[in-house]
Amino acid sequence: MFKFTSSKAKDNENDKITLSFTSDLIQKSFFKVSQNSDDSFTIEIDKSLLTSKSAGSFPLKIEAGDSKALMKSSYTISITIKDPKSESASSEK
Repeated sequence: MFKFTSSKAKDNENDKITLSFTSDLIQKSFFKVSQNSDDSFTIEIDKSLLTSKSAGSFPLKIEAGDSKALMKSSYTISITIKDPKSESASSEK
């Protein structure tokens, strides 16, 4: 299992922050992204469910805002998933 937890988002007025996520990965059984109670987020990838078809680079769009904000901040990160067959072949050398 691969797990990444982001740093905490901060609001200058201490308002509740809402994070939303958009990506083709969200529909995949091996991928999970969620907002944590401390306004960070966690990405989890279950490596045991990866196949060669899972490999590629995928954008993950993150929108952050609060109930009073007229505008949201938007960020896009790229998630690269390597072919598990090539990973195991390189580790056997």
